[in-house]
Amino acid sequence: VRRLAKRCDVVTFDHEHVPPDVLAALTDDGIPLHPTPEALRFAQDKVAMRRRLSELGFPCPRWTVARTADEVAAFGADVGWPVIAKTPRGGYDG
Repeated sequence: VRRLAKRCDVVTFDHEHVPPDVLAALTDDGIPLHPTPEALRFAQDKVAMRRRLSELGFPCPRWTVARTADEVAAFGADVGWPVIAKTPRGGYDG
């Protein structure tokens, strides 16, 4: 990956599932990456993304971290049903 990237003017990504150590190595090599590794970090972790978007004042749907079925049920009772449950990492939308 590093040899190929060094031959490119810029490197971009089709999806967010690029290992952080690969991003760090390319950054250390001075390869321009778009989106940046920092942006990809938020794309790789939905909880971090929601927190950051909320901090910046972007409108977001109501959300919470739920680790158990009881926590999901409590959230649904609070905000109304239906709710959508997603894993914070992994998955693929395409």
